[in-house]
Amino acid sequence: MSRLQASGGSLDGRVSLVFGGTYGIGSAIARRLVEAGSAVAISARNERPELLEALRVGGARVEFFAGDLGSWDDVKAVVDRTVADLGRIDVLVVSGRPRSTPSALFLETDPAHFLEYFRTRTMTRLFAARAAGPYMKEQGEGRIIFITSDAGRVPTPAEVLDGASSAAVVFATRALGRELSRHGIRVNTVALTLTRDTPAYERFTSNQDPDSGLFKAIWTQPTRGRRRGGCVSGRARGEADQRRGDQRQRRPFLS
Repeated sequence: MSRLQASGGSLDGRVSLVFGGTYGIGSAIARRLVEAGSAVAISARNERPELLEALRVGGARVEFFAGDLGSWDDVKAVVDRTVADLGRIDVLVVSGRPRSTPSALFLETDPAHFLEYFRTRTMTRLFAARAAGPYMKEQGEGRIIFITSDAGRVPTPAEVLDGASSAAVVFATRALGRELSRHGIRVNTVALTLTRDTPAYERFTSNQDPDSGLFKAIWTQPTRGRRRGGCVSGRARGEADQRRGDQRQRRPFLS
């Protein structure tokens, strides 16, 4: 039984790194990790001193390392700094994305921007996993959690490029789960739809014109009410050479 499994859900003595951890879902995840007992490193382009101060109440170890998630050099430096200062890395969470790739109708999207969706939504996740993976392999265990869009699981009008770049993350989760499970590393993706009480939700709901094509495409489709987020897992089944990924309902965090 691994140390993470033996902890029974507690993260006492663990070290977690949250990319995109200063706002929205990323900051909520950082808070839950602190509550579970983990030391937490947060990375983003800009620091939020008030958030760090709130998380440190009670003596929690919380550090901030500035970096651009879209830069391999920055991501590698943040991971290296986390291990150097905190001693190890047990949990990697990759959340957030630049605002340069908003949802838009496909025929209204400039082809010059196509690759930017994959750079900001796909490569960012792979950069972080590639940087943290060797440390987790050396430790013999680790957890990698990607946050992505449910558009990667559910085809949605106005989210063609969101969905394609997020689907790449979903596939990578399954492939990485097969490849890394032999080293005790589990890989999951949490695919979220529009989430209340986040900056993205406020931006979307406050600036939409009900008569616009984008608004109608997203909010009037018949399946919208049934769309939910989900979790995609790449995990080992049976012997090491029989690994395969599968898609399941959401499991307890770090189970």
